[in-house]
Amino acid sequence: MPALREIQYGGTLLVDELDASLHPHLASALISFFKSPEINPRGAQLVFTSHDTSLMGHLSGESLETDEVWFAEKGGDGVTDLYPLTDFPVKKDQNIERRYLGGRYGAVPSLAWEELRSTLVEIAS
Repeated sequence: MPALREIQYGGTLLVDELDASLHPHLASALISFFKSPEINPRGAQLVFTSHDTSLMGHLSGESLETDEVWFAEKGGDGVTDLYPLTDFPVKKDQNIERRYLGGRYGAVPSLAWEELRSTLVEIAS
């Protein structure tokens, strides 16, 4: 398994869409393994993308730190901007997942629902 190899030798594991093939509890456990000094004494790193907002929370008892969370937002010109959660004031007791889903940090897709609906109705006809 690539994750175990990186932890054993102290490398970096890059994973696109970590949640695509793992249950949220397994993804959370994997993150915890990389964060644990006991399990990961060589300081291996896990860099991943995900659409699973529950990974911002406390699934395995340990959440991501604010400097470990980055957002991607595509602008109207098609260019994607990356920015860290540390760009925002965040208190320890705040629910980052809920605040993200509420749009506090940006990076939430917006859809023109009526335009999409009209297009789908037109296609279906």
